[in-house]
Amino acid sequence: PWADDYGDILHFLSVFLESENPQDKIRSLFLSQGPHYTAFSRIIYHLYYTVFDKINFKDILVIGNLGVLFIYIFYLIHLRHHRSKHFVYLFIALMLFQPLAWSCIFWPMAAMAHCYVLLFSFLAILFLAKGSLSGALVAGIFALMATFTFGNGIIVFAVFFIYFLKEKKFADWV
Repeated sequence: PWADDYGDILHFLSVFLESENPQDKIRSLFLSQGPHYTAFSRIIYHLYYTVFDKINFKDILVIGNLGVLFIYIFYLIHLRHHRSKHFVYLFIALMLFQPLAWSCIFWPMAAMAHCYVLLFSFLAILFLAKGSLSGALVAGIFALMATFTFGNGIIVFAVFFIYFLKEKKFADWV
């Protein structure tokens, strides 16, 4: 563990487990860790602790970095009909699986926050681009998940705003 790992993982679990009523447990999920709101990560930490009765930071790193693999898989699915897909797949792989993201490789809190905020943001934009009301609702759920995975996930709502202005769809759905 290093830096934010202590507060976001260990301190959260001690507060969560010592809380006596459900309101305090829910409140502990949404408390900020510095400038970060990491409710999704904290749910994963709690589930891991419930299943294994301990926290293994190496396993949390693996779970966190699976987010990058999930992003790549969703890109593969989404771009399967693209005519120059092999070049695009290689380019995306080189962008996602690069050593410059070293903090996600060695820092459990960063891996959980950064990888999954990207995943949920990507899914939110993907579903919003479907252009349907049901797609927009699912996109809203993913945007909320991005926001509570890492506070900067709130930027997805700015993308929504720009999309609604450009497409003028919001008036049709209301």
